[in-house]
Amino acid sequence: MCKFFSFLTDPSTKKVYFFDAKTRMDLSKENPKHLNYDSHSSIAEFFGVDEDKLNKYEHNPYTKKLELDQQNHPKNDLPFAKKFVNNFNFSEILELGLFDLDLSSLTSVEGLVLPKEIGGHLNLSSLTSAEGLVLPNKIGGYLDLFSLTSAEGLVLPNKIGGYLDLFSLTSAEGLVLPKEIGGYLDLRGLTSAEGLVLPKEIGGHLDCPLLKND
Repeated sequence: MCKFFSFLTDPSTKKVYFFDAKTRMDLSKENPKHLNYDSHSSIAEFFGVDEDKLNKYEHNPYTKKLELDQQNHPKNDLPFAKKFVNNFNFSEILELGLFDLDLSSLTSVEGLVLPKEIGGHLNLSSLTSAEGLVLPNKIGGYLDLFSLTSAEGLVLPNKIGGYLDLFSLTSAEGLVLPKEIGGYLDLRGLTSAEGLVLPKEIGGHLDCPLLKND
């Protein structure tokens, strides 16, 4: 998997391999090998280690969930991995925003504070209400709001680099779409398009049966 925050551990040497804030910034400027910020394979290639001999972990700083993605080393070092993420300061990486954020398991935004910018994707596909949701000012990848049933309280950024999924939205009332969407726009659930103003630019297709698709 490639989820924020990915890292590799070597139980023999107690070394941890990951992309810190500086490395992510450097890769955002120059990345000829097209390395992914949170790909175990990319991390292994960058540090010149064999990923098939290391343990692979995924940690979400927002949900505090840690997963052992794959144990390749004979020793299970989960306690060591837990100690690492508990002591690691994620503030620089979170402020930088160069990651994909999978929050698809969240059904409530209570206590959720998102960064001002996310360079990758943001998955909030289980949210049914935007009440209290403060989205980043900039999203470089897609924004998945698949289960959102109402636009009440929804404030979208002016630009979304990837697609925008609003599949379950039934009414356009109160909906202010971004000026620019880099991918497709999914509004298949609309039963009324009254008052709907489409973005000036849609990089992909418009999926809305109520409107004529290009």
